[in-house]
Amino acid sequence: MKKILIIFLGLLALASCSKDDNEVPFPLPPENASLYMAVNGLPGFPDKIYDLEGNTIYECEEGGSIQSLVAEGSDWYALIKENDTFFVVKNGSKIISGEGQIWCFTIENGFVYTVQEYKNFEVWVCKGYESQQDKGSWYNQQLFYVTEGDLECVENWLYNTFMVHDGSVTIPFRGPEPKIMIDGSTHSLNEYLDHGFDWVYGIDFYAGSWLITYEDFETRKNMYWWHNVNYECPADFQPYASSIVNGHAFILGRKTTSQGVGGIHGIPAVLIDGIETVLNNDILDFSAVSIVSHGVDTYILARHSSGSLSYIYKNLSAIKLPDVKTPYSVGPYGSQNSNDGKSNLSALGIKAIAVVSNRED
Repeated sequence: MKKILIIFLGLLALASCSKDDNEVPFPLPPENASLYMAVNGLPGFPDKIYDLEGNTIYECEEGGSIQSLVAEGSDWYALIKENDTFFVVKNGSKIISGEGQIWCFTIENGFVYTVQEYKNFEVWVCKGYESQQDKGSWYNQQLFYVTEGDLECVENWLYNTFMVHDGSVTIPFRGPEPKIMIDGSTHSLNEYLDHGFDWVYGIDFYAGSWLITYEDFETRKNMYWWHNVNYECPADFQPYASSIVNGHAFILGRKTTSQGVGGIHGIPAVLIDGIETVLNNDILDFSAVSIVSHGVDTYILARHSSGSLSYIYKNLSAIKLPDVKTPYSVGPYGSQNSNDGKSNLSALGIKAIAVVSNRED
């Protein structure tokens, strides 16, 4: 097992080588790219995707909800749930539908990788691609079982945090022994980690090194494995997600400020190569939840625990978001302040972000 894992690590390494007010300025848009933001809907106002200028990029049909948003080059993709049906859209057009629930998806080299659950607890990793012989038609190929109808196995494989790198799919395992699944084969990490994963917040790989952010199965401490060294997160830091950006380990979450009758309260924070940075000391019950990048620029989404208020930070500084037309004016936490029909994107609750390269004419 160890030999197989080392070979896989070597192959991956080789492939890797080949505040919202008038004082906050509108940011310069990413050079030759646009920032897209998926927001919550309102009664009579569907989920939508906007850019930084407030232009509508996509609008869901009635009953539709945007689950996640990613981009690769000039193409953007969104996972949509419409009533009880899941499907993926590419640049606004439906390309792949799930027979059951699509738990998550990602894009690599134009291929759409999804984790889909069918009846009887069957969970598959699938790869969607466009037929070269019948351009415009998409096919969904089942790559391998995550489970074979085993309820216990369904509960233990943490396929919400799967990763794709050079066509290889990695999924972590919940249990006392640290394990991962690579392309359907199980590999032990006992040589590297003392305990298993109770939960995995993020898994990524770059230039021969893993970044796995997790809750330790035995101690329940929040940890991360980076450059083959195991680190403990600060005691007052709760991770939410993690990613390798330009060779640096970004762990997103919140810094706990107080704990009482109302629960645990915190402010949005990020660990960058182990150094903690608080994004905003003045907004309580927010967490940094996702990150995208374009060149040297990073964009971090921070959301309130209710999901109804959001901020975006470019290179760790808050940016001003545009106003958009809505059925009525929405203030923080969904209150109606006036009837001018304008609302700031931050008040609508941004659920996902992506950087899309501008298309050439």
